[in-house]
Amino acid sequence: MDVEHATFEDWWEPFTLGIAPSGAHVAGLEPDRRTALRELCRERLPEPPFVVSAKAWVARGAA
Repeated sequence: MDVEHATFEDWWEPFTLGIAPSGAHVAGLEPDRRTALRELCRERLPEPPFVVSAKAWVARGAA
């Protein structure tokens, strides 16, 4: 799955909601550490707009 983000803020904002393990981690950081992480991510991601690709694997079993 490819997701295009028009701005860095479009990509970052979901992490601030505390959803999923990654969001819970970001939400649990002290404000200064959250800001540092945000700026590090901004430095490492390409200039917007950019595309993030992901895959999700699911398995379900029954006994």
